[in-house]
Amino acid sequence: MSLHSLPKGNDGHWGPVTSTIDWCEENYVVSPYFAEFYNSLSSLFYVVAMINGIRYLNDIGVKEWRGYLAFLSTGIIGVGSFLFHGSLKFRNQMLDELPMVFGICMQLYNMLLIFPESSKYSSIYSVLLTACASSICIAYLAYPDPMFHEIMFGSLVAWVTFLNPWQIWGMTKTHTHLQKRFPSIWRLYALGVLSFLGAWIFWMIENANCKLLRTVRNEWGFPVSVLTQFHAFYWHFGTCLSVFATNLRVGYLSELAKGRDDVFLKFWFIFPWLEVEKGARKGFKKQA
Repeated sequence: MSLHSLPKGNDGHWGPVTSTIDWCEENYVVSPYFAEFYNSLSSLFYVVAMINGIRYLNDIGVKEWRGYLAFLSTGIIGVGSFLFHGSLKFRNQMLDELPMVFGICMQLYNMLLIFPESSKYSSIYSVLLTACASSICIAYLAYPDPMFHEIMFGSLVAWVTFLNPWQIWGMTKTHTHLQKRFPSIWRLYALGVLSFLGAWIFWMIENANCKLLRTVRNEWGFPVSVLTQFHAFYWHFGTCLSVFATNLRVGYLSELAKGRDDVFLKFWFIFPWLEVEKGARKGFKKQA
């Protein structure tokens, strides 16, 4: 059964659905003010990621604006997603999906500038990626087919996924004094890739089995009705964790590439963060 042909629920406070996508969560079941209560609520994961990401960068003394802007774009996506799922209005759908395109282009921009010697190309990268994101968004507004957005966004995600390993491998050869750091960097890379892949798998499962999932939710009730909201708690959480891990990894690599010897990547279970090692010499270290 096609995701886009699912029957609509009642109109609730915001009136008839005008978005081009109506997700598997039934509309206005929990509250008349939230078309999709769980999808809306879980969108706030991105805002939490933004707050923590900006805090971590500030704690370790990152100076470049682009790292903070990457996390800020994550929060903007979360707000747009909250409004979209809460109302299922087309204008709010664009507030979710268009920032996704600019956000992934911001990630690419940061990746391309990881090494200090790349800064001379910053203006070129900025113009090209802004033009890329703007072109995609204009085309999508003119022809709002969700499949077009998914293909374009997926292509940009693939670029991010395959660019960063090449850069990490390059650093293993040029920054030999950081050999002990690379296992944790690869772990962070794996976290970003696997969390996105897992989120995508759960999303596909929900798309393919929506009628069954709706039946199970209605018949079994709480907590099954909550745990089977795959788009809300698996897609949103998984992609949020992936974006957070990617932005954090790029920020960490950028600081290492500049010669920082006092910044370390830490993990609590699967959750990563950056901090300045207590007692470590602050500042920079000359490259060998």
